Amino acid sequence: CQSLGMNVMFSKIPVDDASHAQKISPLFQEKSIDGLIIVGAVLADEFICDALPKNFPIVFVDGCAEFGEYDKVLIDNFEGAYRIVSYLIEQGHQKIALLGSSSQHKQHPSILERQRGYLAALTDHNIEQSYIIDSTLELHVCSENLTQFLKQEPDTTAIFACIDLVAVEMIPVIQGLGYSVPDQLSIVGFDDVDISSTCVPALTTINVDRGLMGKLAVRRLYNRSANLETVPITTRVGTRIINRQSVTSPTNPIIADG
Repeated sequence: CQSLGMNVMFSKIPVDDASHAQKISPLFQEKSIDGLIIVGAVLADEFICDALPKNFPIVFVDGCAEFGEYDKVLIDNFEGAYRIVSYLIEQGHQKIALLGSSSQHKQHPSILERQRGYLAALTDHNIEQSYIIDSTLELHVCSENLTQFLKQEPDTTAIFACIDLVAVEMIPVIQGLGYSVPDQLSIVGFDDVDISSTCVPALTTINVDRGLMGKLAVRRLYNRSANLETVPITTRVGTRIINRQSVTSPTNPIIADG
């Protein structure tokens, strides 16, 4: 920012469990700022969207406003999910479940794209049966629903968790059901957060270059401030697999305890 002559202020937007904004940020009304970068939040409420400054440089990072058009820097969530599910299939997995996606609750657009990528990978590899474990990203919900699912479908060989935190926290849950990870049940995540490399076993996941996303957002804000009339631009940042120790080729599945 400093190299572009831009000063930075930080403010939080209250959000719910799906990162939908609940209130207006004080910065929306701040007269001393020259632009906004909004990170992670989904502005789905028309009143909150209307509170955004007009004719003003705004860039969303891993988020969006459902009313109005703005510049966005996004993760290629579809491609990342497609890539890691295809990797599981290449390792020999056929019965792959998705955890952390819900049809009953609001979801972040990133999660919806990851679900689409999961389904597309199965389809393109001629796997007809999908297994979506309906759950929010709340850990206790994931634990309860995963436990119930594995008792019903004990021959599942791989889990794709929509975010790393869910994947990491589900490893002891899976082990508590009598599975060895990854020998009897592989698990992967998405985001490559710090804990994914220190958990046991270390998590195979999708890396997201958030530093690059930040740089692109600042550059986009700078360019937008110089020309407010150009059409909004959406930039999607690609991903890559980080292969660690939570995946192996499937062996004969066991029947979970209980």
